[in-house]
Parts: sequence; structure tokens; C-alpha cells
Amino acid sequence: MSTPTRAFKGVWIPVEIWDSTELSWMEKCLLAEINSLDHGDGCYAGNEFLAERFKTTAGNIAKIVSELRSKKFIEDVAFDGRTRWIRVAIPITNPTSQPLRFGKGCVGENVNPEPP
Repeated sequence: MSTPTRAFKGVWIPVEIWDSTELSWMEKCLLAEINSLDHGDGCYAGNEFLAERFKTTAGNIAKIVSELRSKKFIEDVAFDGRTRWIRVAIPITNPTSQPLRFGKGCVGENVNPEPP
């Protein structure tokens, strides 16, 4: 199987993950990574690949994935006996559907958050 690819444009953690009080920071980051690697049919990145990305062990990733599964934050999509496909199981809102805000105020009127 080939190395998973993604359209990396920066780090974006959906508010549904960011605001969760039941997730550790590692769980939040791993969920964001799984979400970014899912191109519609699930994320098939293995524990070794994810461990390398997060500078940890494959065993630690397996434990975190198991915890996320038990907390119902991820779901299994498929398993072919060798590769698993998982995806974020909670609804993620479209980030462009909310106005941009900085601090206590909104983005200035002369700034257009929509693409030209």
C-alpha cells in the first residue's frame, strides 16, 4: 500500500475536537491527523506511520486509537485482514460557515474572508 497523502495547508483542529473536555491534546492532534488523511473512504494510515509523525511508538498510537474508538470519536470503516480504515465519527462543521473572529471583535469590514 502506498504512503497516505493529504492536502496539507496547515494545522486545523475542528472546534468539535478542540472544545472537547474529554480528550487529551494527543488525542485531539491524532483525530485532526486522521481527519486530514481521510479523503472520503477513511484513513488507512498504520500505527507505524502515525507513530513516526507524532514521534511516539506504534503501541502508543494503537492505545490512543483504541481509546478514541471506545469514546466514540472514531469508527471503523473497513478491515481487509491487514489494513484498517477509520474515520472521525463525530460531525465536523464546515469551517467557512462561521465568521472569522479575533479576540473580542470581528474581522474588519475591509477584510473579505471569502475567496475572490
